[in-house]
Amino acid sequence: MKALEKVWVLPLAMALGCAAIAAASKSNTQEMSPQFSGVFRASDQIDSASAAEPFGWSGSLRSSCDDDKPPSTRPQVCIIDTDKRTYRKGEAVAARISWSHVPADSAVMVYLERDDPRRDLSYLGPVGALSLSPFPASGAGERRFVWNGRQFPCAPSDAPMLCANPAEIGRYRLRAVLYDSTQLSVVGWPDPTPPKVLAHNASRPFLVDGMPDLKPIARSLWWAALNTAMNARQIDASSALAGDMNGSGLMVHQRGRDRLCAQVPGSPPYESSLEACLLKSAVVGEAGLLAIKSEDAQVTGSVGVRVGSLSREAAVQLAQKAADPPYRRRVAFHRQPQPEEAGYSYQRDGEFHAWSRAHPSATTYLSDSVSETIFRPDLGGSWIVVVNEIMAGGSLQVSERFADKVLVLVRPDRVACVIETKPYRGEQFAADPATGAFSCR
Repeated sequence: MKALEKVWVLPLAMALGCAAIAAASKSNTQEMSPQFSGVFRASDQIDSASAAEPFGWSGSLRSSCDDDKPPSTRPQVCIIDTDKRTYRKGEAVAARISWSHVPADSAVMVYLERDDPRRDLSYLGPVGALSLSPFPASGAGERRFVWNGRQFPCAPSDAPMLCANPAEIGRYRLRAVLYDSTQLSVVGWPDPTPPKVLAHNASRPFLVDGMPDLKPIARSLWWAALNTAMNARQIDASSALAGDMNGSGLMVHQRGRDRLCAQVPGSPPYESSLEACLLKSAVVGEAGLLAIKSEDAQVTGSVGVRVGSLSREAAVQLAQKAADPPYRRRVAFHRQPQPEEAGYSYQRDGEFHAWSRAHPSATTYLSDSVSETIFRPDLGGSWIVVVNEIMAGGSLQVSERFADKVLVLVRPDRVACVIETKPYRGEQFAADPATGAFSCR
């Protein structure tokens, strides 16, 4: 029996009807915040001792805060531990901060940093300053510092503000940094003359526990499934899979104790048995949620077209075959030719552009790209395809060229019907594919 401890649901983003979207939104809203499984707690993964060296801070300015050491006469700042050793994600974090021998007009800024014994891993989630400005300090003193656990400074439009962004699950510490100035730019434009660091000190490590951000996990699993199916030439476009490149719509579940998995369904008319899984060790490192690589996922299953339906690739080929004939007669080639195919010879004709101007139609060819494909179950499983028919190449004037877009209905019996033709730019299609008589081939 498979052990599935918890299912996590991400918002559905699929092409459904309005009623279906409303129902799905309601259902997913109710399921967005399940209780986090105790099997996958940060503290189970993050239990090694911290590297004691500061990250990017001068060791000579590190305050000595041990009671058994003689007091120093230089400026000192100390974090007298945090109020807890484990916090839930989004929970407020508090600590006592003291300072001594501090000159006037100084200030203390508190930062959140990862307590990571390794420096070669990339982690997800915010770290950095915990307030928009430092608090003043001089002489000797002490205060209780509280971070609400849910906001970090940011400057989305060059105006510093606090943005909602809780710390990701992981192992952290606070660092208090004493500066020689109360003026300190945390985000936005940096100070032309940055303040000088007088001293710094870090707290003991603490854990942030709870529900990880599932979006990076779902995104990596979705991309792993897509790449596998496309490399196997089972599909020719990402639209064959439900959801999108952000992994929307995937249900990430924990399988056993060591894997996170998601099934990736197909979008009609495709059926998918794809499942992508990641080892939890590739998702959570010693300091929290890792930057996840889709290539680390293992994918099983396959994608196929439902019996009696057409693949997108087949529909596109049939649509182009139906839309092309009136345009192919107006160009010299169906695909971009080599100059020699058009009769050009460097030894005989000299510079190519001069020859092309003398033979403006010689290298014209048909660009019949597809800009839109939509599967329509309401039309008996037909495809609606927009084919762009454009004269490319040559040296004709714009007024002598054509550029149209052709709306084509491709039925599952492989019959393609030209519904409507409009100029490539400007006009929109007006015909209803569900009614009317069309030219079918």
